[in-house]
Amino acid sequence: MNAQDDAALWNDWQTLGPPDRIPATAPLHTQLFDRALTLRRVGDAVSVTFADSGQAVPHVQVRHGWVWVCLGTPARDIVELPRWDQPGRVFTHPGSFGVHASALRCVENFLDMGHFPFVHTDYLGKEPHTEVPPYKLHHEDATDQIVATDCKFWQPQGSPTAGGEGLDTQYEYRVVHPHIAMLKKTSSVDTREFDIIVLGLQPVSETSSIGHTLLCYVDAPGSEEPISRFQQIIFGQDRPILQSHNPKRLPLAWNLEFPVKIDAMSVAYRRWLRAKHVRYGAIV
Repeated sequence: MNAQDDAALWNDWQTLGPPDRIPATAPLHTQLFDRALTLRRVGDAVSVTFADSGQAVPHVQVRHGWVWVCLGTPARDIVELPRWDQPGRVFTHPGSFGVHASALRCVENFLDMGHFPFVHTDYLGKEPHTEVPPYKLHHEDATDQIVATDCKFWQPQGSPTAGGEGLDTQYEYRVVHPHIAMLKKTSSVDTREFDIIVLGLQPVSETSSIGHTLLCYVDAPGSEEPISRFQQIIFGQDRPILQSHNPKRLPLAWNLEFPVKIDAMSVAYRRWLRAKHVRYGAIV
């Protein structure tokens, strides 16, 4: 479909990833909603143009460590993300990853704890610890966001700074945008604190996307490189699973897929997308 016909997405801000993806002396060519775009650094700012016409994309901002664009008329401001300038924390972007699956599929996968022991074995989960305990799930009316709290999962190595003894990890998930979700999880450096991971998907087409990740971890000496490498491993394990999905787009109609009990967040996410009349990257 033509993304212009999906007002909920076309008139919202979308991420194109961090500005340091753009070479200092050459443009970066990318795609959003089937439109080819060209990104250039202009001093401390970023310019974005349509590749076919050279016309400037009128709505461009750099915020929260990402480049944001709106190809339509912004219906709201850029979503709020956590502050990254807190003392004692490491902020890093571990890379951008292409995947042959819709952006909506990728967000749903990010919300699913049930796959941890089977896809991220010895990292985020391990048999026989396969049960997802009940958690609290609600729609936050003030922000129009989906929030899941009291999520728990035993993890053998939930982060690169974790030891080898395993940890009962607390999670809190929040879907802040059809293409953006974030989680807070127990820090292995200080279990009184939380590490923060934000996943933003750039919908290249209805069936392909680019994942951009922002990480905010409680600092440990020399932790930045291991943190990035760890996240690259996790995404590398997710990619073949995501690309094996058929169909590539996310079904929103109940008669097309039947989420099981552990997919409570998936059910809430699909219902939320339907209420917004999201169609690009979906099957309705």
